Amino acid sequence: MQWYNEPTASLKTDGLIQVTTGAKTDFWCWTDYGFIRDNGHFYQN
Repeated sequence: MQWYNEPTASLKTDGLIQVTTGAKTDFWCWTDYGFIRDNGHFYQN
């Protein structure tokens, strides 16, 4: 497993992951304002 945009704090115990997200992190591809936000945290295989 690896992180895409690793959070500043995470804890993995007994198969559970607790994540403290960063401020204003999200995944938005289309917005009314024309910007893309692709800075959310994602733990993937």
